[in-house]
Amino acid sequence: MEHGLCKMCHKEKDLQKSHLIPKSVHEYCSEGGYKPIGMFGEIVMAGARQLKHPLLCFECEQILSAGGEEWMADKLATYDKQFPFYDLVIQGHLADTTAGSKIYFVRDVAAIKIKDLVHFALGIFFRASVHSWRGDSTEPRIDLGPYGEAIRTWLRGESAFPEHCYLVVHVATPERAHVGLFPPYLAEKKSWCVYYTYVSGVLFMLNVGKSTGFGPKNLCIWNNPDRPILVSGVLLDKFEAMVKEKLQSSKHTQSFLAEMEEVAKKKQTMS
Repeated sequence: MEHGLCKMCHKEKDLQKSHLIPKSVHEYCSEGGYKPIGMFGEIVMAGARQLKHPLLCFECEQILSAGGEEWMADKLATYDKQFPFYDLVIQGHLADTTAGSKIYFVRDVAAIKIKDLVHFALGIFFRASVHSWRGDSTEPRIDLGPYGEAIRTWLRGESAFPEHCYLVVHVATPERAHVGLFPPYLAEKKSWCVYYTYVSGVLFMLNVGKSTGFGPKNLCIWNNPDRPILVSGVLLDKFEAMVKEKLQSSKHTQSFLAEMEEVAKKKQTMS
């Protein structure tokens, strides 16, 4: 076991093999013999590959696990079109339908643990901000600037929720949900920065910056007391278009091609 500085508590400790996307999520998405599809740089492959690195100590790993990973891991979309989290979201109040999107207020859906959901998402963004997760680079995968430190201390329960950070949650319908794991990346850079990460049916959009627009601020699941979650919509369409473009231009590994063939066979059997 490697000994070094834990990126979360900033103490010298024995380091665990930390996963960028939680191990429990990989295992859940791989049930039934399937493998989630992942995008790693310019390569698309079946998700048997789990990005991991000696990064956090055991205590901090447990904080992330108990903070949201355990709650979220078994609620994601699967290849057989089961999607427990979606089923919970649509129990909320349908507040608005516009431009192909439905906005649900889930404040009164007791089964949705808002803090666990947000902790789960920010844990992934945080890990991406403190390590490259690539063998050809030493720079962190994403640069959260001063907001990375604020997220770190919030995850550890040492500070209030980070100022000027706005997390928007988008959920696909079960019919559209792709069983894939897409690590965090910088999606847009305006007068503020927008980062995406996609985890099997759920697209998390993290906006950071003092000049973040009204839209993300109003739809932030933490700041808005009604706890809005969007189903489908324009942003999800935009993300899917980006994924298709990446798929066409990227290098497909043999594991990806084999998995797509296997998925097609199983879908024929189920129909």
